Amino acid sequence: LLVLIAVCAALVLTATTALADGTSSPEGYWDASAATEYSTPVDTEAKVITISNEEELALFAKEVNNGTSYAGYTVKITDTLDMSAHYWIPIDTATWNSETNTTTEPKQKLDGVTIEGNGNTIKGIITNTAVRGPSTGSVPGDGGNCYYYAGFIGRNDGELNIENLTFKDANIQITEPAEGVAKHGSSSLAVIAGYSGGSLTLTDVNIVNCSVEGIQKVGGFVGQGASPLTVNHCAIENSSFIANYFAAPISAYAMNTQYNAPDGDTKNTLTINGIKLTNNIVECKEDEAYEYKTLANGGIYFDCYAESNNIDWYMVVCDTAYITYPASFAVTDSVENYTYCCVPLSLEAEIDGYAYVTLAEAIAAADNDTVRLLKNISYSGKTVEIVGDVTLDLNNYTIDRTDYSTAGATSITVTAGAKLTVVDNSADGQGAIIGRNAIGNSGTVIVNSGTLIGAATGAGSGIW
Repeated sequence: LLVLIAVCAALVLTATTALADGTSSPEGYWDASAATEYSTPVDTEAKVITISNEEELALFAKEVNNGTSYAGYTVKITDTLDMSAHYWIPIDTATWNSETNTTTEPKQKLDGVTIEGNGNTIKGIITNTAVRGPSTGSVPGDGGNCYYYAGFIGRNDGELNIENLTFKDANIQITEPAEGVAKHGSSSLAVIAGYSGGSLTLTDVNIVNCSVEGIQKVGGFVGQGASPLTVNHCAIENSSFIANYFAAPISAYAMNTQYNAPDGDTKNTLTINGIKLTNNIVECKEDEAYEYKTLANGGIYFDCYAESNNIDWYMVVCDTAYITYPASFAVTDSVENYTYCCVPLSLEAEIDGYAYVTLAEAIAAADNDTVRLLKNISYSGKTVEIVGDVTLDLNNYTIDRTDYSTAGATSITVTAGAKLTVVDNSADGQGAIIGRNAIGNSGTVIVNSGTLIGAATGAGSGIW
């Protein structure tokens, strides 16, 4: 997990017009260069659309944006597509009426759709427009004052699945109309979905060498979420996410029913079944009106809402995904105890570079694999169960089940027929498993390196 977080000085509401890689701008928009029909006719009985070239992908986007519903279809991409010749118009799975500034029918035009990439790559998606502009009578801060939704999918309002597809060299911005964007700013931008209000499931989807930049809510998979997001064995690599407010590689922001909020509306669930984050840059463009601070949890916080909402520090960017808690949730650093709002998604362990939220989830996904710790872990009232053949690399971190007084408690339990091999392949080799009983064993345990500590005085053991 390697992500660089930076804070840089910048003017607020400055629209960037040049492409990040210095290449020349595309000529015109893809809707003017779209195919007039698919080379493989749409199979309306099996509900399959086959896309074999760039013009056909542009046709698909144009049809959806013009009102065609492909709900329930499978979209098969059969070749690598280079979309860099023209500007991409973000797909809106609902319908925005620019005259009334409202969402109208038809809606959910891609509900139940699976986009099957077949291991192919969509290269060079470049945007400069949004799905919608500011609402009539809107004011800054009311949720309707920006230019909104840019990405491959600008706005998703249905159940959408994307599988086995790589997005490479995308450049996602909202810069037109230039005068309007300079005045109002841009919001909800991402490589995959600028805004997701239905549900989005990504399986073996990769983002490589992409750039997303806007004023707020800038992400890789999702810019702004209001629905479940499931990530299965996906990667974000060598990409940059730049915003004044709210940027993160996985998901930059969630709506009022926030991702994984304790005791809150669970509509917004974020499920990570393996995510690889490598060599990404997350950048906060600093506003001189606010103070900023970086915490050890990987987030940059600012005091934007200190007076208006009594929140001392509000997270503005992070290196994983934006997890929002109620404003009363306190995060304590080593020096001060303030009220903080929002924390980054924490990742405890990885398999071959693909990280999981909890050690238990990583171990459950392991199939004769090595599970490598990414941080110190502590918990109580539960055990991590081994049911297969797993190697656990402590990586100089500790696993600590803290309820030492609980009789029979074990940090890790190896079930009958299972096998656990414990190693510490770090240079220091100081990793440890701690608990009343470090490991409860009904199978096979091999300890090659690392330390097992039975922490209950006179009653605990390394292996029980």
